[in-house]
Amino acid sequence: MTHAILHALSITGSMTWEITWALILGFVLSAGVQAVARRSTIVSVLGDDHPRTLALAAALVIRFLRTGGRAMLRMMGGSPGSQHEDPDPRP
Repeated sequence: MTHAILHALSITGSMTWEITWALILGFVLSAGVQAVARRSTIVSVLGDDHPRTLALAAALVIRFLRTGGRAMLRMMGGSPGSQHEDPDPRP
């Protein structure tokens, strides 16, 4: 029983650490971009928040998911040492 609780706490701590450093890295990168790049440059690269632009972005996400994006994301989801089954066994 104690071993199971310690194992659960270990996994919880590991997940918390992975999520925390990823969030910190994301916020640091975002802050760096905001500090260096002009707003007009960011808008020209990423677009704006008009409904047409948002609909285009949604269409691109749907297309990505329909054309094998899920399989690619599953392949990318494991740790570097983990084994993944190839979702498309074709050569």
